[in-house]
Amino acid sequence: MGKKKRKHKQKSVRGEEATAIVGDVTINDFANSNVCPRKPKKCDVNGVIKLEPQSWDEYNENDYEYVEERSEDGSVSLVAKKKDKPREEAAICKTEGNEYPYDIWQLLSEYIRPEDVGRFSGICKACYSVTNTARFWQLMYKKNYVNKHIPEHLRPRNVSRMYGIRTLVIKSLFFMYPPYVERCKVDTYKDNMDVLLKRQCVETCVELYKGKWYYKFKLQRMKEIRRQCSGLDLIEMLEDISANNEDDCMLLKIVSLDHFLIPPLEGMYLTSIRSKLGQDMSHYNLHLRFSTTSCHAHRPVDGGDSIHVYIDPVYHIEILDWWHSRYPHIYNMKLSLNQE
Repeated sequence: MGKKKRKHKQKSVRGEEATAIVGDVTINDFANSNVCPRKPKKCDVNGVIKLEPQSWDEYNENDYEYVEERSEDGSVSLVAKKKDKPREEAAICKTEGNEYPYDIWQLLSEYIRPEDVGRFSGICKACYSVTNTARFWQLMYKKNYVNKHIPEHLRPRNVSRMYGIRTLVIKSLFFMYPPYVERCKVDTYKDNMDVLLKRQCVETCVELYKGKWYYKFKLQRMKEIRRQCSGLDLIEMLEDISANNEDDCMLLKIVSLDHFLIPPLEGMYLTSIRSKLGQDMSHYNLHLRFSTTSCHAHRPVDGGDSIHVYIDPVYHIEILDWWHSRYPHIYNMKLSLNQE
C-alpha cells in the first residue's frame, strides 16, 4: 500500500484582508492568488497602518500623519504613518546665580591653601584666571615661606621672575609646607612601578657615593609634538608662569653594592620592569627592558630592538616625581648625589 500523502492546508486570504497589508506589498500580489506569496515584514505592518473608514478617527492625530498613496493598479488609499518623535532635550537647570567681579576672587585667593588650589580654580573662569597669574603664586610662596634648608634656586630672590614661577613655588612647597613634607616621606609607588612603562629614557647616571652604587634613570612621558608658530613672541615665552622643563618626568633610583655596566639608553622606551626577592631574602633582583618603540609594552620583544638591564643585588628602589624634594634639581644628575 502506498503511503498517503499529507495534504497541507493552505490558508486563504480574503481580498479585504489582503488590502490591509501595505508597505512594499501591493494589491496585485494578491489579485489572482488565494495564497499570500510572502509574510509581510514586521516593520511594514508597524510603520504603515491601513485606515478603515469607520475607525480612522480613533487614531491620535499627534502620533500619525495621513498620506494618500497610489498603488500600481491606480487605486488610492489613505494611510497613516507614524511621525518621527524628536529627541527629548536634556532638562537644563536654569537656576539664577550671582556673578561676582574679578577683584572679589582675587581677594579670596589670598586665603586659599596649597591643597585647595585645584578646587578653587574650578569654581569659575575668573578663579581659573586668578590662579594663572604670577601674583597668585608669589603670595602663595610668601605665606608658606620658612627659612629652612632649601635649594638655592628656590630662594626668595629667584621667585621674583615670571618665567616658570608656578613650577618653582610647587617645588618649594615640598620643602616648606608641612603636609607636603610629610607626603614626601611616604613611598607612593612602592607597589606600583608600572607607572614608568611607556616612558622615554632622557638621561642615565651611574655613580659611586659612600660605598654604594646609585643608578638613576630619568624617564619622561612623551607628548605629541606641536609645530611652533614662526611668529612666536619671545616676550610671551618669558612670561609663561607654567613653564616646566621637567614636566611629566619621573626618576627611577636604584641602590646597589655592586657595579654594573649600563648601555646607552637615551631615546629608548621602558617596556617592562620586574623585581623579585632574592634567594637570601635580603635583596631584590631587578630586570628592566628598553625598546626603540613604546608599542611593545604589552607583548614580549626578543629581537634586536630591545635592551635588557639586570641589576642584582638591589637594596633600595625609589620612584620620584618632578616635584619631589629628593628629585635632582640640578641638570647634571651626578652632582645631585651630594644633596642626599
